[in-house]
Amino acid sequence: MSERLSVSFDAPTAARVRACGAANRGGVSGYLARLVREDELRQAGDQLAAFYTAHPSLIDDAEAERIAAAGE
Repeated sequence: MSERLSVSFDAPTAARVRACGAANRGGVSGYLARLVREDELRQAGDQLAAFYTAHPSLIDDAEAERIAAAGE
């Protein structure tokens, strides 16, 4: 289900959005939706990196378990 939004941009940004929308499948709506999805993916990656930074032993522990399970 789609929802209609109204947004305001300065003139150069609006021109860029229109130009990119004209060159992308789905027009301006598709272009902006893709940017939002890319931003969500980037944020998820940042959160995952922060998690592994806060728990540095998890990668080594997982590798040790893999080696033990494989009998290496």
